[in-house]
Amino acid sequence: MCGSDAPHPRVTPAGASRYPIAVALPTMQEAVVPLLAPPCPADVIGADGSPKLGVFRGTPQTVRLEAWASPLARLLRQKRWQYVAVVGSDLIAAVAVAHLGYVGLSFVVVWDRRERRWYEAEALSPLALGIRADGPPADAFFGYQGARGEVTMRSAAGERLVSANFRGDFPGGAEAVQLELELKSPGHAFEPLTCVSKLRPRGLNVTHKAAGLQVRGELRLGTKVLAIEPDRHTALLDWSRGFPPYRTAWNWAIGAGRAAGGARIGFNLCAGFNDAVETENVLWLDGQLHRLGPVEFDVPSVDSKAPWTIRSRDAAVNLRFEPEATRAADENFLLVRSRYREPVGAFTGYLPGPGGTPIEIDAVPGVAEDHLARW
Repeated sequence: MCGSDAPHPRVTPAGASRYPIAVALPTMQEAVVPLLAPPCPADVIGADGSPKLGVFRGTPQTVRLEAWASPLARLLRQKRWQYVAVVGSDLIAAVAVAHLGYVGLSFVVVWDRRERRWYEAEALSPLALGIRADGPPADAFFGYQGARGEVTMRSAAGERLVSANFRGDFPGGAEAVQLELELKSPGHAFEPLTCVSKLRPRGLNVTHKAAGLQVRGELRLGTKVLAIEPDRHTALLDWSRGFPPYRTAWNWAIGAGRAAGGARIGFNLCAGFNDAVETENVLWLDGQLHRLGPVEFDVPSVDSKAPWTIRSRDAAVNLRFEPEATRAADENFLLVRSRYREPVGAFTGYLPGPGGTPIEIDAVPGVAEDHLARW
């Protein structure tokens, strides 16, 4: 999940571009930013209320956005969400809780890659009733409780516990989807991303992401039980909090797995969000965070199942994303509207490693997003 005040990123001619490209693409070799991100400050908001803008490696202990915004803005304009996904050769699953001021949202999706079955459940909450979204990334609680089910996400001491139980009429006669996960940093050193950015014209956002977390747990699809194991699966995380402008639009991609040479790899790429100052585009190579420059998404038309492409101008970033299943909707609640596609699938291509050395990836699982929001 990702967002912006800028016009929507470019789509292919087949998609009949709805909005012009929002960000300047890099010149040659600019896709590789030859600097590691500095360590994350403990508090990303200064004592005077000024945000500490930039791209950092690590986790903030405090995110005091209350010092930056007015009481009315905190009540109606603040957006908070946490999104967790598990990816592997056999499945891709995701669960999220979002407090969007006027409305709350929670969902779970599962793509059984072996049986080619798609499970999806969503709960919308007027005025975010039944939704909790509290705390900084290191000590957060996100939860939903309502007619469709329950979700809890707790983080403390470097670990996250995720529990989800959604009821519904799912494929294969399943009456419930249940997910129990434990996330933590892998045994090797791992550096999460924290990005603090102003959004045009008056917005501010803090996002904390990780692609390549260790995960274990269990997924139940009715009576079918799938084990989530660290040697076969990895986890993706997006914690975000901010005050985006009323109209926002973005493209996003995140994935993790093994590079062709065997190295642990993860990446986060976005166009249209957090790029008023710097981009949130990064590569994780064996847990170490490397910054990347701007990229462009080519997204097919809404009714197409064609691949997406993600490239930098110099082609140092050059990925092809093959959608396998998609969560999509066009929801209009007068003050709030959300039109999105969130396919799951696999990425193949190249990313620039340290010094610009190409890193080949082949069928690395992950998630993409094409989103236009009025909120």
